[in-house]
Amino acid sequence: MASEVKGIWFESTRGWLLRTHGPEALARVEQRLAPELRGLLRDPMASQWYPESALAELLAATRAELTDGSARGFVAMVEDITLDGVGRFFRLLLSLASPGFVLRKVPVLWSRMRRGSGRVEVETLSDRVRVRYSEFPWFNDENYRLMTLATIQGICRAAGSRAPVAEVVQWSHDTLDVDVFS
Repeated sequence: MASEVKGIWFESTRGWLLRTHGPEALARVEQRLAPELRGLLRDPMASQWYPESALAELLAATRAELTDGSARGFVAMVEDITLDGVGRFFRLLLSLASPGFVLRKVPVLWSRMRRGSGRVEVETLSDRVRVRYSEFPWFNDENYRLMTLATIQGICRAAGSRAPVAEVVQWSHDTLDVDVFS
């Protein structure tokens, strides 16, 4: 089965785009998408499954249109979109948990957000948490590695960490190991 992702990614991006950049920016991002994906951001459904390739296109389009192209700018943007997508109520709940607790729940979050390929394991070490992704053939795409860092940092911030740092330890075409210091 091909990998699919929940529409919450598209819904969160749309909301963040409109709130921070306006409808003109939304239109410019959509113009960067493949013709068959144009319109995707007009009315995405959070609970609907979309092909992983649609998210890959969206990541490339937003990075090209809304950042300076740097890894830092892209991570900051995706982290903001992640926080936007978490929502106030869920953020309140997360603030009651520690970043370590939230990170241990990443495999559950993954299973709710994606179906098809991919596995996630979490290991708590003395000074950090290591999150290991495997069997997910999208990590050759730098945007996916950076999105993973930004998403992890965003959920740690939602859990009250002021300056979480996620770093890629190693990666291949279908694996990614990330160390998180919160």
